[in-house]
Amino acid sequence: MREKVLRAIEVRLQKEEGEAKERLASLQEALGAESKSSAGDKHETGRAMIHREMELVEETRARTQTAQETLKKIQAASLPLSGMQMGALVETTGPWVFVGIPMGKLQLGEDVVLCVGPSAPIVKVWGGIEEGDEVSLGPNSLTILGHH
Repeated sequence: MREKVLRAIEVRLQKEEGEAKERLASLQEALGAESKSSAGDKHETGRAMIHREMELVEETRARTQTAQETLKKIQAASLPLSGMQMGALVETTGPWVFVGIPMGKLQLGEDVVLCVGPSAPIVKVWGGIEEGDEVSLGPNSLTILGHH
């Protein structure tokens, strides 16, 4: 299961990076077209909006690249892992929980994996969990089935 989760995260990050590159290219094209427009306040406002959007896309690309670097470190980490440390994949009676890259939910077939960052509240609350422990996730009570 761990390999499936890591591969799904890798695929999603590659997709996000590709979308960001496409969006940036589109914005650069729009900026070029805006440069050919007539001067004036409307022209300057349009250019400023395009520049701001480009900054946001660059921020997204930077986050994606950082996440990809983190993923490589997790993939290279030695196993087994315990508790809620970086790279841990925790199996519960509900969703699986992966600690490493905050991406929200991943749907892998019938399994749901919650991808959280190492500073997420759930990581702090579940701290030293072990197999068989009862934990809370929102209003639900779950049992820890294992670490992968």
